[in-house]
Amino acid sequence: MDEKPSHNTDEKPNHNKALLYTVLGILAYAVIKPPLTTAIRVMNTDAIPGKPEPGTILFRDLLTGYIEHSGIYVGGGERCIVELQRDAVTHHSIIRLVTPEEFIQNGRGKREVIFASARDGVPVGNPEVARIAREQLDRDLGDYRLIKNNCHMFVFGCLKAAESHEEFSVAKMQEIGLRHWVERQMSLTNLIKAAESILGADSWLKWEWREQPALEGAPKQLAPGL
Repeated sequence: MDEKPSHNTDEKPNHNKALLYTVLGILAYAVIKPPLTTAIRVMNTDAIPGKPEPGTILFRDLLTGYIEHSGIYVGGGERCIVELQRDAVTHHSIIRLVTPEEFIQNGRGKREVIFASARDGVPVGNPEVARIAREQLDRDLGDYRLIKNNCHMFVFGCLKAAESHEEFSVAKMQEIGLRHWVERQMSLTNLIKAAESILGADSWLKWEWREQPALEGAPKQLAPGL
């Protein structure tokens, strides 16, 4: 009588267990990578000498490496950064002039660290970018939309307007934002690429804004919204 071939009943459970560990490993990496990357960036990044140049692009951690907030340094005193805020009352995107203290308010993680576009170890900007950003102050850009009407898209729109020597266009800003969302590209990633292409930035250095006497006494209230 022929013997039936034996089947290893442990093979399938072992395979399922290996698959489960692989999936858990991928999920753990996805969760841990953003804050770990942010921590490494903060520890290993040098500081810029002095203040940023007008038109320097700024960003800071908003949610422990998962979300960032960006703006444009325009100079001119304590209120020296132009940013797009989400108004807490109207939920509209409003362009405001804020202090570094206000720029880093809200969010979690390395909140006080501001990164600035740089080239060869010094801040790099464009006065035309600063001018365009200032011209939008107090402008209401309509309902805040994460995919096409956010802070990164505003900064990106100012960069592109300066590059093409055109006026800032909300329609173009929103069109670019929607296209990048469809292509599944992160807004900050595109913003960094634009700064590299348009400004010639080759690095992002820390701005030690708290150590500068000119900024002492800046008001410490929360901005209306992000």
